Amino acid sequence: MSNSYLIKDPLARESIAQILKWQDESGAYVACPTFPQYEYAWLRDGAFCALAMYVSGESKSASKFNNWVSSTVLNYKSLFSAAMLRLEDGKPILPESAPPTRFHLDGSVEIDHHETWPNYQLDGYGTWLAVLAQTETLFSDSIMRAVGIVADFLLLAWPSPSYDCWEEGGDLVHGSTLLAVAGGLKAASEITGDSRYLDGYENIISRIERDFVMDGHFVKNSGNPRVDASLAWAAVPHRAYEATHPIVLKTVGAIKEQLQNPAGGVKRYLGDTYYGGGDWVLLEGLLAWNAATNGDKKSWEASRSWFASIANSQLLLPEQILHDVQSPEMISPWEQRWGKVANPLLWSHAMYLLLLHEGANQKWI
Repeated sequence: MSNSYLIKDPLARESIAQILKWQDESGAYVACPTFPQYEYAWLRDGAFCALAMYVSGESKSASKFNNWVSSTVLNYKSLFSAAMLRLEDGKPILPESAPPTRFHLDGSVEIDHHETWPNYQLDGYGTWLAVLAQTETLFSDSIMRAVGIVADFLLLAWPSPSYDCWEEGGDLVHGSTLLAVAGGLKAASEITGDSRYLDGYENIISRIERDFVMDGHFVKNSGNPRVDASLAWAAVPHRAYEATHPIVLKTVGAIKEQLQNPAGGVKRYLGDTYYGGGDWVLLEGLLAWNAATNGDKKSWEASRSWFASIANSQLLLPEQILHDVQSPEMISPWEQRWGKVANPLLWSHAMYLLLLHEGANQKWI
C-alpha cells in the first residue's frame, strides 16, 4: 500500500517528524521531551511509536527501537531470573526489584529519584511482543533471546498483580494488562514456534472470559463492572481477539457510551482525577483505529477531524485536553506539582498515524 496519503496531511508529516526527532540514538523513544516526568522511555509508548513508524514507511526506526528493547532486556536478564525464581517459589514479586518498563534513554534504570515510580507494569512487555511480531520479519539472535526471556517471564507473572497501563492499582490484576500479555504471548508463539506461549495465551483468555467480562464486555478489574478505555486495545494492536469479536464490539460500544466526549476525546475511566481526568488524545485514536477496522467510516472521519482541530499552531498533540474534566479542582494541584499537560506526547502522534493507516487500508484516503 502506498503511503502517499501521508504527504498530503500536514499533521501526519509533523507526527512522523516528531517521533523521529525525539528517537534517541540508542533507539529509545522519549515519551515527551518537554515534560520532566516523561523524559524517559516506556516499552508501552515506544511500541506504539514503533508500529506507527513501521506502517508509515519508517521501518528502520521501528527496528532501532526493537533492538534497543532487546539489548535492554538482555542487560537486565538477572532481574527477570530473580523475579521468576520468586514466582516459582510462590512468592510475590518485589516491585522495587522487578523488571521495569520505564528506562532512561540509554537503557539504564533510575536509582535515586525523588518519587518512587510504579515501574512494575506487565502490559509494557506484552505490548512490545505484540508489536514486535508486526514490525519485524528477520529476527536477530539477540531479539530471539530477549523474546524468550520476556515470554518465559510473562508465562509465570501474568496471574499476579501489577500496575496497569496508567501506573495505578499495583495490588490488582487488570483487564487491559491481561489483554496485552495475552497478545504478547500469542505473538511470541508466532515468532518462536514455542507452543508453551500459545498455551499461556489460551489460559489468559480463559481467565479473562471467566473473571473480566461483565454484561458482555471487558471490565477494568475483576468484579468491577466499569470499562477502562485501554480495553479497546484487545484487537488493535494486541491481536488478543479479532476486531469483530462480540466482546470487543460490546467493549468499544461501552467505552464510547461511558467515556467518549461527543465533542472528541476519550476519558481513561470514570473517577479519574489525573489533571482533572480530561479527554485523552491517544484514546480517541484507539477508538478511531477500532472504528476503521470495523468499517465505521463516519466515526473514523469524526476522530480524524478532531485530531486536526486540537493540534496547536506547531501541529503538536498533547496527552489530554482539559475542556471537560471530571474533577476540575484537581487541575491546579497537578500543574503545581508537574507543570502543564505533557505536549507533545509521542504516543498521541503515533495514534494519529495508526488511525490514518487503517483508514488507508479501507481506501478512505
